[in-house]
Amino acid sequence: VNGIPLIGQTHKEVVSVLKELPVQVYLVCCRIVPPSVHDSDEEANDDVCLSLKELLAEFNDKLDHGCVIPCPTAEDITKRGVPPMSPPLAMWEKEAQVVELEKGELGLGFSILDYQDPEDASKTVLIIRSLVPGGVADQDGRLLPGDRLMFVNETDLEGSSLDYAVHVLKSTEYGPVHIGVAKPLP
Repeated sequence: VNGIPLIGQTHKEVVSVLKELPVQVYLVCCRIVPPSVHDSDEEANDDVCLSLKELLAEFNDKLDHGCVIPCPTAEDITKRGVPPMSPPLAMWEKEAQVVELEKGELGLGFSILDYQDPEDASKTVLIIRSLVPGGVADQDGRLLPGDRLMFVNETDLEGSSLDYAVHVLKSTEYGPVHIGVAKPLP
């Protein structure tokens, strides 16, 4: 974004960069596009298809030489295409940290979402989506959006559905609740 590379940054670092941007913003985005099926009569596309690594190297090289990179048009993206990326390495620490929160009438003060597991596209992981301002988790300060939810008390949530995890969180008794989270890697 605006020439600042965000690949490998934590959620918190990306949010910090995005909050400091001026009114005019240039984004370079990438998404996995399924391969298109060409008719047999259609000519083969003669355009060179660059890998994401090559595109980033080209982008960084231009930045190093002081070039202003214009925002690519939809036509540019369609012409070049983006090849599927290999799965990235794990995005969270291996070991879970345990955070004890005191659940009251207003709950634990955070919401969760399910997210495609970067190590296995057929699975999902549970992520802390947001904190309720002034809620238990927000006041405690140890849970952050982007943390991976691993367990609640004695219930392992690794590989579980979002519905099941919500049920577990809502059904815990008032009082101390042990939340296991894996922190994002830097």
